[in-house]
Amino acid sequence: MALNASGSELLVCSVGISEYSEYTNKELGKRFGVNPENKDSWPVYMMFAAGSQEGVTYNGDKLNADEIRQFVRKQGVHIGLEGCSGKGDVLAKEFMADKAKRKDLLAQAEKLAVGDSKEGTAKWYGLVMKKVLEKGDGFIASETARLLKVLEQGGESLKPSQAKLFKMRLNILSSFAE
Repeated sequence: MALNASGSELLVCSVGISEYSEYTNKELGKRFGVNPENKDSWPVYMMFAAGSQEGVTYNGDKLNADEIRQFVRKQGVHIGLEGCSGKGDVLAKEFMADKAKRKDLLAQAEKLAVGDSKEGTAKWYGLVMKKVLEKGDGFIASETARLLKVLEQGGESLKPSQAKLFKMRLNILSSFAE
């Protein structure tokens, strides 16, 4: 089964390996290191660059949609994460890649945030950029670690709205770390 949006950069396929008798697609599974008898390893997620015969295997939590999205993004396919904007993600990537343009990119991020709703997250791109200018590139990793710790330690005591806010901030931070 394959799903494809017309003009999309991404083709998503599901290839089943039958458990019965002849093991349909068994050879294909072997080719990509999928053992049909090791059901604990299923499902296996792989990304293939256009024209590539070798895939990159995802090794994270198979039920965590955010981790899977991050994996896809790291393979060069933009997938919007909650709280992120396409324009903001582009600015974040450029900001980290070109230190000479950082102030100009900050100004662009601040323009992006103008008119953003009260709950909007476009302003966070500019806030992160300001912190990086103040504290250095290490701010991305330290703030990511801090927010992960808050989510881990907060557990059930965090309100769902707070947890959602922290996760959106983590998503935006990941746009700078790519």
